[in-house]
Amino acid sequence: MKDLEQEKLKQEIFKQAQSFYQKNYWGILSGEDIKIYQAGSLFSGQIIKIYLRLSSDDLVSPLVMPSPPTPLPLVGEGRGSGVVVAIKAQIYGGPYLMSAAGYFCEFVLNKNLKEILEKFSMEIFFHDLKLPENKKSILLLLEDLIREFNF
Repeated sequence: MKDLEQEKLKQEIFKQAQSFYQKNYWGILSGEDIKIYQAGSLFSGQIIKIYLRLSSDDLVSPLVMPSPPTPLPLVGEGRGSGVVVAIKAQIYGGPYLMSAAGYFCEFVLNKNLKEILEKFSMEIFFHDLKLPENKKSILLLLEDLIREFNF
């Protein structure tokens, strides 16, 4: 019975990995404005490399002011840190890592650093991804990536 449950869970993870694979999160972003972060190693058998493009505050025209005027947020509250507007990932690892990387890309997209730091929870990722206990180390890679974020 336990083998049947494990096989069913494995099939679900493969389907999840396939669905993330089809969402165009994979590859490289290039340009001067791209930030690159990496976690893991070949020795551990798992690497995740993330490419981010951030929105630019310079694109906001001073002529387009909301009415009534609202105070601009302080640095650390979204201004100056940018919002992730594009993300790509490269991985070296198995389907659990692919699934986690795809979920991470969806999580980070359209958020600023403050939102990412406030909302990231290993417990929620672990629950949502339905990772087996022996694959929990994958979440540590994601946590390492977030610690490296400096935008």
